Amino acid sequence: MLNLVRKRFLFFGLSLLVIIPGVIALALWHFNVGLDFRGGTVVDLQFARAIDPNIVKQSFANAHAADLQIVTAQDTTAGHDPHYSFWLRFSVGIDDNAKAQVVAALNSLAGQLNQGGKLDTEGPGDFTRLVTYDGGKTYFSLLVVRFTGLSKPPTLDQIRKAVDGIKDLKTTAQPTPTPSPTPSPTPTPTGAHTPTPTPTNTPTPTPSPTPSPTPSATSTATATPTGTPTATPTPTPTPGPNPAATIPVALCDDQGVAKTIACSAGEGIQQGSTTTVITVTTSTSFTDAQIKNIEFGLMKSQGVYLVEQSRDQVGPAIASETTTRAIGAVALAALAILIYVSFAFRKVAKPWRYGACAIIALLHDVLVVLGMAAIIGHFDPSYQVDSLFVTAVLTVIGFSVHDTIVVFDRIRENMQRRTNETFEQVVNASLIQTMARSLNTSLTVLFTLSALTLFGGVSIRSFTLTLLIGIFSGTYSSIFNASMLLVSWDRGELGRLFGFKPRAPEDRRPARRARARA
Repeated sequence: MLNLVRKRFLFFGLSLLVIIPGVIALALWHFNVGLDFRGGTVVDLQFARAIDPNIVKQSFANAHAADLQIVTAQDTTAGHDPHYSFWLRFSVGIDDNAKAQVVAALNSLAGQLNQGGKLDTEGPGDFTRLVTYDGGKTYFSLLVVRFTGLSKPPTLDQIRKAVDGIKDLKTTAQPTPTPSPTPSPTPTPTGAHTPTPTPTNTPTPTPSPTPSPTPSATSTATATPTGTPTATPTPTPTPGPNPAATIPVALCDDQGVAKTIACSAGEGIQQGSTTTVITVTTSTSFTDAQIKNIEFGLMKSQGVYLVEQSRDQVGPAIASETTTRAIGAVALAALAILIYVSFAFRKVAKPWRYGACAIIALLHDVLVVLGMAAIIGHFDPSYQVDSLFVTAVLTVIGFSVHDTIVVFDRIRENMQRRTNETFEQVVNASLIQTMARSLNTSLTVLFTLSALTLFGGVSIRSFTLTLLIGIFSGTYSSIFNASMLLVSWDRGELGRLFGFKPRAPEDRRPARRARARA
């Protein structure tokens, strides 16, 4: 019979050969932590036309973004030709009613061009009320549409005519611009006579005074003898377009609106030509207005429209809490496993050794995963340690312990059957008996994870790669480490690591035979 236990120090050496470089990398390079652990912002941007990722990076750097990382990938989930995507820019912010009218008109156009043609309304959506470069005083809408079921995409003129054909396309969604603060008048105390001009309350900059609520129509605020402040109303900031008013809507390349502020950055319609998604990761937490200003600056400087496919943002407090809970989850899982294994093997001599060896094998797998994460993350910025990484580590722990317990359980059974054999012989026989089962189970999982890592897409690659490394390590440690540690412990070899004098292995065969007869 193949004697695996005799080669236990070779297997221990192989484990150290993998763990030590990973620990060194972890100490020198640390983790490439993701949003969940450091806080910050992650934005996925898709542009209508190809753009240099370095330009995007520079735009965020100019906004003082720290720890910038730029990753480009192809959007394979859309399943469409990018040339069937169109970006429509309108002169004002549009409401749901105006958007519905535009979608209905383009749906009608698709049906006229080809039977079965329609508009894909499940796309990335639209930007409404994007903040512009003038401090938030002007807003516009950018509607993203996709055509399906057509043999060729419509032309820009066809889309423009379809939108122009909407009768009375108006909106009430234009927001009030952000006003500049105006100091409010301070009430004049009794006896004072400080002539303070009454602030105007009209939206026009004309200097004509507005009558105060008192019968007097003077343009100055005079102190009253009673000591009560003048009842002049507090001035309101100069308003912009009335939010309740109905405002005409037009494409930015229509005549009459091409020179307005909202439409000065480019044409009203752009056709898509790429499916590249640029992911920006930074440890800086940006507000919604800051992100939209960066996006508008890119559109203005590059003359290209974009769509924000997703955005994630985590504050420092949440990131710190996530880190603490992740460490606590791993520690509690290890403690629960130690207690459970010790209880499950309570009828075996020194059952706590089984639990301790299972934990040591578990820590072996965790160290391998953490070390490889530090190495891969150093050379591949897209590999990040986030909440999914913690999920993968906990999954690896469960898989590793499950495989280890299978081997330990066979050792327990054979201890009662092979009462004439030494403990080392029982362990070796148990490993041989369970190896085929362990390898078959693990290989099916490893094949699946390999396929997911290679073809599953960027979004889950870090997760599946972590599982792939961890389950491979867990299979190795269950067979070649956990049981070998039991033998070394039984023979007193572990004491040498701490300077203890080795002792001869205890012969427990008489006691095992007595228990077997009982």
